[in-house]
Amino acid sequence: GVFTGSVATASSPAGPAVLQVAHGDALEVIYNDASPLHTSIAGAIADLQAPIITNVAATNRFAAEVITWNTDEPANSVLVCLTNGTVFGIFNSADLETEHSLLVKRTTPGVTYQFYVVSTDEAGNASTNNNGGKFYTFVAAGVPTVLLVNNYVSTSESADIPVTVYTDALDQTGVSYEVWDEAQNGSPTFDNLRPYRVVVWRINDSFWDFTSITPQEQDAIQKYLNAGGSFFMSSMEILTRLGAVPFRNDVLQVQEFTSSSTGGCTECDEDHSVPSVQGNTFDPVAPGVSVAIDYSAYPSDFIGETIDPDISDTFTASTNAVPFLFEPASGRTVGVRYPRAGQDSHGRIVFLSFPLDGVPMEGEAPNNRSSLLKSILAFLAPGLNGVASIALNNSEYTAPSQITIEVGDSDLTATNPVVVHVFSDSAPAGRDVALQSTPLPGLFRGFLSLTTNTVAAPTELTVKDGDTIVARYHDLSPNNIVQAAALVDLQHPGISNIVVDTTYQEASITWDTTEPTDALVQFGESTFLGRVAYSSAFLTSHEVTLVGLQPDRTYYYQIVSRDLAGNTSVDDNDGKLYTFATPKPLLPPWFDDLEHGSTNWSILDSDQAGSNVNWEYGRPSNALATGGHSGNNVWGVNLHGEQPDEADSFLIGPAILLSGGNRATLRFWQIYDFNPDSVFEFGQLLIVTNSQGSPNSIGSFDGASDGWEQAELDLTPYIGSVIQLVWEYTLFDLDSNPHPGWLIDDVSVTVTNEFAGAIVVSNNIAAAKFTITGPTNYTSSGVKGNFTNAPAGDYVITFGPVPYYTTPPTLTNSLSLSNQIIYWVGVYSFPDANLNGISDLWEQEHFGSVSPTRTRSSDTDGDGMSDYGEFIAGTDPNDSQSRLHISPDVTILPTSAIRLQWNSVQDRIYRVFSSKDGAAWLSFPDLIKGTGGVLSFTVPGDPQQSVRFFKVEVSQ
Repeated sequence: GVFTGSVATASSPAGPAVLQVAHGDALEVIYNDASPLHTSIAGAIADLQAPIITNVAATNRFAAEVITWNTDEPANSVLVCLTNGTVFGIFNSADLETEHSLLVKRTTPGVTYQFYVVSTDEAGNASTNNNGGKFYTFVAAGVPTVLLVNNYVSTSESADIPVTVYTDALDQTGVSYEVWDEAQNGSPTFDNLRPYRVVVWRINDSFWDFTSITPQEQDAIQKYLNAGGSFFMSSMEILTRLGAVPFRNDVLQVQEFTSSSTGGCTECDEDHSVPSVQGNTFDPVAPGVSVAIDYSAYPSDFIGETIDPDISDTFTASTNAVPFLFEPASGRTVGVRYPRAGQDSHGRIVFLSFPLDGVPMEGEAPNNRSSLLKSILAFLAPGLNGVASIALNNSEYTAPSQITIEVGDSDLTATNPVVVHVFSDSAPAGRDVALQSTPLPGLFRGFLSLTTNTVAAPTELTVKDGDTIVARYHDLSPNNIVQAAALVDLQHPGISNIVVDTTYQEASITWDTTEPTDALVQFGESTFLGRVAYSSAFLTSHEVTLVGLQPDRTYYYQIVSRDLAGNTSVDDNDGKLYTFATPKPLLPPWFDDLEHGSTNWSILDSDQAGSNVNWEYGRPSNALATGGHSGNNVWGVNLHGEQPDEADSFLIGPAILLSGGNRATLRFWQIYDFNPDSVFEFGQLLIVTNSQGSPNSIGSFDGASDGWEQAELDLTPYIGSVIQLVWEYTLFDLDSNPHPGWLIDDVSVTVTNEFAGAIVVSNNIAAAKFTITGPTNYTSSGVKGNFTNAPAGDYVITFGPVPYYTTPPTLTNSLSLSNQIIYWVGVYSFPDANLNGISDLWEQEHFGSVSPTRTRSSDTDGDGMSDYGEFIAGTDPNDSQSRLHISPDVTILPTSAIRLQWNSVQDRIYRVFSSKDGAAWLSFPDLIKGTGGVLSFTVPGDPQQSVRFFKVEVSQ
């Protein structure tokens, strides 16, 4: 039913079979259809003129040459680039446009390139502009040192902070840079970041704004660092916005930043007040910095309430990173650099948890923004601009010990060592130390031992307590001396004022030291100890919280404090160890009819100004009742019928250990009347399981009860824990309304042994999702699901859809005394007409058809991974860059452990294998679930094995 023909055209008469046209003619083709009778017409325009090319120009931008030109009509773009008459590359775009722009990448700085451009319009008329046969030229520019990625977004909620807060400081450092504006250019990719020695990343910091780093950007940054890049970020909000993602630890080098996330991180605090920051005098980055942070650019008004805008975070650094900036009042970390001197890494990182624009531009060095940024860039790019830098691996040393010296000097090649002169007060003649090249070009490293002996070996330097050690390097190119210094401390810290504060399952131990130290508590239920709690912050006043304790137990412990130089003191109570005992909680069944006093109960009133009614114990005489549910006494708010308008009061019950069964239940009688005309008036029941965690709400009440009612709540999820129940009453009323309040009586907690069955689910793919409904509901995913303590009754499992698979049918079963375990198997299948083990639905989406010639070994994109393998791995079979492979940038940790990384796909399951010879393989037991981002896996070190092989297995 489709017919095709053609007509030849010519601009002059050429016979009856040729249609004569002129430029601009309207062309029509007419078809008369006999059945049904109608006429169809199609039209076009005769275009006999080639496009006119003007304004040919070359501009260097983002490490690439941008060639632009204009045409007088829409046309495609072709750029031919040459060096010395030989074609260097042909770049093109098929889009028809009048403003043309093409990139020339991977050029060599200083080399002259020739080029010409070609554009062809829709009619096929082509024009070439080769500058009259002489060709256009450009000289490839060098790549600037820094790429500033500006992801700041203007909002109506807060005043704009201009990009000049960064560029003005960069201008004063003398470092070359470019600004990548995300609003104009979109998110930078790895290819965009790769040419630059340092990437500086800027986002909004106001609590009104929510810019962050997307997963795609995180991946690009991680690849950039793996390729040897350096990354700097200063932000007081990024940790909150990122949450617990690998990027936070692997890139920003932040271990923890919230005190509740670990059950006791005493030096972590999200949104901590950081009015000023201070640096270590001997640290190579920001030495001696002491500066107040200016938060005036950030809003301090929130719904009419004035709040402090200085909400920077304090955090603990990852193991291999170095804290170098601190909040002086608490000693908590606000700045970290990576790696330590003496450690090799693929990339370098500096992260600050406060806004860089809060550091003033004015002031003498080092207390201004440009000086801080200059020292950070000198660390990130050792030997920047040919100016040498020098660093030691510590700011204080004991003896005997070893110091590590690093020099960055980009003028030098890796073939020759550099010499550093090191001396001390006790050995002013000093020693020359030869530094060898490292894997990072321009970075050299050497070592020297410290000794207290008067006569030192050639590889040693004599020191005494209080000495200053100086390492000095002569940078020949600018004829300049750079040096680094450290102190010698041979004194062990003193430990005093040990105080223990215990709860049922935790203990807080505080003590003081005579100098800043870290804090370690070794403890256990016997003198063998065996458990530890640690705080890495170097302070003189310490607090360490021991978690996971058992109630009614005696614990032994000792205190260990280590100063910056490594001198360690142990206080073990003169060899007898210290002890403390956790209190004994009540045990269920527990019942209180409130007729025998208020022992074990307590009241906590909030700091809310104007609170004028609280929980009380006694006999009520108000509109609700004149006595208890049983007897006379109750716990209640507004026992005597007052006229309150504001309250926030907590009634805290006794500590109870939920043990002795598998089902725990709270019951209490209550009567309440919460006035609906109030702004708000309500009650809620909270449960507290430890002093570090936040209370959980397990019940809420509003409106009014129908007289005395019994409330029953399930406490089973807290079996095995010591709990305290908290009744919270909250009131706020702008008018004078009656508020009879809330009364409770006859409170009981019971633990019983009830029927507990099990539901076991086994699926054939990791992406499986399922929901179980019945007396108890469960939602889960993955290959396996094992649910215990399920009550008797009927259950239904419904499987969720998975792309390219047929969803298993819904299944039903019952738990009872005769059937205490339900086994369910979810089998996801797929159509496979060509029997190659690949879903036809997947083939149809990726290839457009189900080919009978596609087998398990077919490799459409030629990347060495079969189409079947790409189906299992979830990668793109048409993209040779999309495949499962371990990143070649393997990280060797100081412990000789090996960190592997690879890109993962959501819901896939990965397992790592290791081999000593590439023939016999052993698998690690860890099954790692894909997140859609970069996964990492750390393999324990093996000092006896110099060569190891690894591979990663993926399954659906």
